[in-house]
Amino acid sequence: MSNVRRMMMRGGNDWKSMYFGLIDRSLDVEPVFPDGLTEIRDDLFLGFPNLVSVSVPSGVTSIGQNAFYQSGLEQIELPNGLKTIGAAAFWGTKITNIDIPNSVTTIGQACFRASTLTRLVLPDSITNVPGQILFGSLVTYVEFGHNVASIGNQAMTTCSKLKTFIIKTATPPTIGSSLISGATDYNIYVPDASVAAYKVASGWSALADRIKPMSELGGGEIVDYQQVTECLHSERSAA
Repeated sequence: MSNVRRMMMRGGNDWKSMYFGLIDRSLDVEPVFPDGLTEIRDDLFLGFPNLVSVSVPSGVTSIGQNAFYQSGLEQIELPNGLKTIGAAAFWGTKITNIDIPNSVTTIGQACFRASTLTRLVLPDSITNVPGQILFGSLVTYVEFGHNVASIGNQAMTTCSKLKTFIIKTATPPTIGSSLISGATDYNIYVPDASVAAYKVASGWSALADRIKPMSELGGGEIVDYQQVTECLHSERSAA
């Protein structure tokens, strides 16, 4: 992260046409956003290889589709108050972790597809998990909140490194085809009182041998990470 050049955005997408191709490829880039920004536009950082770090300013309520698609993005901070993250927004990026605030209610299809994301925790504000959200990613730990009603097709297809999938929703949500594939050593943890319901629910029944009660979670990194995540979400809500 040394040799980072901070670039002023001058409104719209104009900065990209001005600077893309002119930046020394040995330098990393961090944009400085103008005051009053309320959205990150569709395709704004699409394919920008030098973009490595972004701090989205407070006041931004939406991130457009393909906003960071196939960019060099490694780190991002999202503001409390963000509501929408568009389809394929982080497809192919190099982020490994992302803290999604409780204010987010909508995430678009294939949002983290083919990324290096290793952990994803969705807050209770997310009720519909889009298809291909993690397709082909490096994710090992996934946690969905208490209010998920549906999970789209191929949500975790070809996620070969998946180890732990926690879903806190009491009633089994509807799921599309190929929820999980490629992984061979993973467990699905659901509320203790809901284990029987998940094991016989449509789509979930094919994964019955993987479904376990949350009370079996214990020790090590998983519990610590869950506690830290819940603490961060509480602090954001109180802010």
